Amino acid sequence: MNLRPLRWTIGGAAALVSAPALALPPALVATNLAGVYAFAAAPAGFDAFAAAPEVLAQFGYPPRPSPGAGRAYDMWARAVRAERTRIVPILRQTDLAAGAALHPRRGLRGGTGTSKNWSAAVIANNASHYGTGSFHSVAAWFNVPAANQAVGACTGGWDHLFSWAGLDGWWNDEVFQAGTASDAYCAGGTTQQFYTAWYEWYPSLSVEITNLPVTAGDAMVVWLIASNDTSGTAWVVNVTSGVSVDVNFSAPAGTVLVGNSAEWVQERPYESGVLATLTNYGAAWMSTAGATLLGSNTVYTMGNPGNATPLLVTMLDNNGAAISFPSELGGNATAFEVEGSAK
Repeated sequence: MNLRPLRWTIGGAAALVSAPALALPPALVATNLAGVYAFAAAPAGFDAFAAAPEVLAQFGYPPRPSPGAGRAYDMWARAVRAERTRIVPILRQTDLAAGAALHPRRGLRGGTGTSKNWSAAVIANNASHYGTGSFHSVAAWFNVPAANQAVGACTGGWDHLFSWAGLDGWWNDEVFQAGTASDAYCAGGTTQQFYTAWYEWYPSLSVEITNLPVTAGDAMVVWLIASNDTSGTAWVVNVTSGVSVDVNFSAPAGTVLVGNSAEWVQERPYESGVLATLTNYGAAWMSTAGATLLGSNTVYTMGNPGNATPLLVTMLDNNGAAISFPSELGGNATAFEVEGSAK
């Protein structure tokens, strides 16, 4: 095998490392779930701002956006600078699922839409299979929403909110996604909040990252990259604490990515196959900068969707009343507001 030197910066000095000419093997380590791997931490002094693309990929970093990409570069840079401790995740399978959007799937239309489980900003195109023209990556910056039940209400159990970025699920029934959960409990005079980070490839159930601490108000970056149509990576960074994880996982058997939508979502998830009660999260926001297509470095957003169609999606409760509302903030971010809790 022919070897060539690859250069990265360690401690301000350039280091040469012999590596295969085609690609470096990823620095993957096994997790406690079969078939799920994590990217190991880069060496001490690793400089992601100077590293070659091959070396960034070896340690699971998303491709470095051009500084001209605006908020996408700012988000990448802030996450890289914040990352102090990369963990090997301890994972727990849950009975919760962030599903595909529940809405009538007729012809592609712009503007607004409704869904029984999503309140979202979506950019959607007409890709029919994974390839050139498919969304290949998506990223979000957001603060973890606070979890409460509706004022004066006590549901006798848990209310749930999933905040996430992902690919697919608007026009089809699979979703490649990762984010955080904000859950509120009330029963018998006892109240409790629970926060966690998770990833999922629906129709599989969500997987909790138990050793990545998350709490209300934490600044998070979630960055998903499809390796191909059946596997991908979720880089989840708690910017507030500096703790991160980079998980490599696969689609469930028989499921393939299409890449015909990128989305930023506040979701009422399924619990044991039934739509849960939505957490009263008050107000929240997400950066929607941005998503990329396979084979392209151009960053697309709600304000610059390219050939895709942007939609703002309002969540409806079981009675068809609007309950969770998105609004665009300058094309690069979306605000969300909830009215009480949805049942």
